[in-house]
Amino acid sequence: MARHPAAQPTTPFPLSRQRDLLAELASRPTLDLACAQPILTELETLAATVDDAVQAACHELAVVSEGLEGLLALLDEADQQRLTARQLHTLVAPLKRQLDAACAPVRQMI
Repeated sequence: MARHPAAQPTTPFPLSRQRDLLAELASRPTLDLACAQPILTELETLAATVDDAVQAACHELAVVSEGLEGLLALLDEADQQRLTARQLHTLVAPLKRQLDAACAPVRQMI
Protein backbone atom coordinates (compact mmCIF):
# COMPACT_ATOMS: atom_id res chain seq x y z
CA MET A 1 0.00 0.00 0.00
CA ALA A 2 1.35 3.44 -0.89
CA ARG A 3 2.33 5.60 2.06
CA HIS A 4 0.97 9.11 2.36
CA PRO A 5 2.82 11.33 4.82
CA ALA A 6 0.65 12.66 7.61
CA ALA A 7 -0.35 16.26 7.05
CA GLN A 8 1.27 18.55 9.58
CA PRO A 9 -0.84 21.46 10.76
CA THR A 10 0.69 24.74 9.59
CA THR A 11 -0.74 26.61 12.58
CA PRO A 12 0.04 25.37 16.05
CA PHE A 13 -3.09 24.26 17.87
CA PRO A 14 -5.56 24.96 15.04
CA LEU A 15 -8.54 23.84 17.13
CA SER A 16 -7.66 26.38 19.83
CA ARG A 17 -7.33 29.06 17.18
CA GLN A 18 -10.72 28.10 15.75
CA ARG A 19 -12.30 28.44 19.18
CA ASP A 20 -10.69 31.87 19.61
CA LEU A 21 -11.95 33.07 16.24
CA LEU A 22 -15.47 31.77 16.88
CA ALA A 23 -15.48 33.46 20.29
CA GLU A 24 -14.39 36.71 18.64
CA LEU A 25 -17.26 36.48 16.16
CA ALA A 26 -19.75 35.59 18.89
CA SER A 27 -18.67 38.53 21.05
CA ARG A 28 -19.58 41.09 18.42
CA PRO A 29 -22.98 42.70 19.07
CA THR A 30 -23.63 43.01 15.34
CA LEU A 31 -22.00 41.03 12.59
CA ASP A 32 -20.60 43.17 9.79
CA LEU A 33 -19.72 40.77 6.98
CA ALA A 34 -16.90 42.99 5.70
CA CYS A 35 -15.21 43.00 9.11
CA ALA A 36 -15.89 39.31 9.68
CA GLN A 37 -14.55 38.19 6.29
CA PRO A 38 -10.88 37.84 7.38
CA ILE A 39 -11.97 35.76 10.36
CA LEU A 40 -14.22 33.60 8.19
CA THR A 41 -11.38 33.10 5.71
CA GLU A 42 -9.02 32.04 8.48
CA LEU A 43 -11.66 29.69 9.89
CA GLU A 44 -12.05 28.10 6.46
CA THR A 45 -8.27 27.63 6.19
CA LEU A 46 -8.08 26.15 9.67
CA ALA A 47 -10.96 23.78 8.92
CA ALA A 48 -9.16 22.57 5.79
CA THR A 49 -5.95 22.07 7.80
CA VAL A 50 -7.77 20.03 10.43
CA ASP A 51 -9.59 18.02 7.76
CA ASP A 52 -6.34 17.24 5.91
CA ALA A 53 -4.56 16.20 9.11
CA VAL A 54 -7.44 13.97 10.23
CA GLN A 55 -7.70 12.32 6.81
CA ALA A 56 -3.96 11.65 6.74
CA ALA A 57 -4.03 10.28 10.29
CA CYS A 58 -6.96 8.01 9.43
CA HIS A 59 -5.03 6.70 6.44
CA GLU A 60 -1.97 6.01 8.59
CA LEU A 61 -4.13 4.30 11.23
CA ALA A 62 -5.64 2.08 8.52
CA VAL A 63 -2.12 1.09 7.45
CA VAL A 64 -1.22 0.29 11.07
CA SER A 65 -4.42 -1.74 11.39
CA GLU A 66 -3.49 -3.79 8.32
CA GLY A 67 -0.04 -4.38 9.77
CA LEU A 68 -1.53 -5.50 13.08
CA GLU A 69 -3.84 -7.89 11.22
CA GLY A 70 -0.80 -9.40 9.53
CA LEU A 71 1.00 -9.68 12.85
CA LEU A 72 -2.01 -11.40 14.41
CA ALA A 73 -2.11 -13.85 11.50
CA LEU A 74 1.57 -14.63 12.10
CA LEU A 75 0.93 -15.12 15.80
CA ASP A 76 -1.94 -17.48 14.99
CA GLU A 77 0.57 -19.57 13.06
CA ALA A 78 3.20 -19.31 15.81
CA ASP A 79 2.12 -22.66 17.21
CA GLN A 80 3.71 -24.27 14.19
CA GLN A 81 6.86 -22.16 14.23
CA ARG A 82 7.92 -20.17 17.27
CA LEU A 83 8.83 -16.50 16.87
CA THR A 84 11.69 -15.10 18.90
CA ALA A 85 11.42 -11.87 20.86
CA ARG A 86 13.73 -10.26 18.28
CA GLN A 87 11.44 -11.34 15.43
CA LEU A 88 8.39 -9.97 17.24
CA HIS A 89 10.19 -6.70 17.96
CA THR A 90 11.12 -6.42 14.28
CA LEU A 91 7.46 -6.83 13.35
CA VAL A 92 6.01 -4.49 15.99
CA ALA A 93 8.55 -1.62 15.90
CA PRO A 94 7.53 -0.27 12.46
CA LEU A 95 3.86 -0.41 13.45
CA LYS A 96 4.65 1.57 16.61
CA ARG A 97 6.47 4.22 14.56
CA GLN A 98 3.55 4.44 12.12
CA LEU A 99 1.08 4.74 14.98
CA ASP A 100 3.14 7.53 16.57
CA ALA A 101 3.38 9.30 13.20
CA ALA A 102 -0.40 9.09 12.74
CA CYS A 103 -1.13 10.45 16.23
CA ALA A 104 1.38 13.32 16.21
CA PRO A 105 -0.51 15.68 13.86
CA VAL A 106 -3.76 15.08 15.72
CA ARG A 107 -2.05 15.89 19.03
CA GLN A 108 -0.68 19.11 17.50
CA MET A 109 -4.18 20.25 16.57
CA ILE A 110 -5.43 20.18 20.15
